[in-house]
Amino acid sequence: VFTWNYDADAASYGFEMADNDSFIGPVVFDTAITGTTTVYSDLTADGWYYYHVIGRDALGNWGDFSALDSFYLDITAPAIPGIIAYEPQNTNDTKPAMSWESVADADGYRVQVSEDQQFGTVLHDDTTRGQTDTTYSTILSGSSGKSIYWKVAALDAVGNQSVFSVTDDFYV
Repeated sequence: VFTWNYDADAASYGFEMADNDSFIGPVVFDTAITGTTTVYSDLTADGWYYYHVIGRDALGNWGDFSALDSFYLDITAPAIPGIIAYEPQNTNDTKPAMSWESVADADGYRVQVSEDQQFGTVLHDDTTRGQTDTTYSTILSGSSGKSIYWKVAALDAVGNQSVFSVTDDFYV
């Protein structure tokens, strides 16, 4: 959502956005905006975007463009973490430590643990943010004599999540 200040002389506004600050080949140029807000959600590439607004009076005369503003769009998910297989396969540890390989741009991880191989019922669905630990440990009370399945996804600083890793399992 893009918002700007009301101009009493403007009957409508134009909004221009491009992936360069010279506005060569703009991504959008909308000249029929009657309010002080517009929404544009069709951006599909990571990178810097620049935008400005221009007012048009009731006679159709355009004013000057506003000051240039910009933002960086990050919509690419981090890489998928590689699972480090839990050892030993059979354990009596009710607080096992599950580990995975670090992902370069990860700002945290999401771990799911289940007794169901399809994860229809999830025992634990935990997310860490601002932490890059690659080990997760949780108490598995009531899981004795059962198979435990787990998987992990990486999260970047803006919340993009990777696909979940392959599933690992062990028996408690």
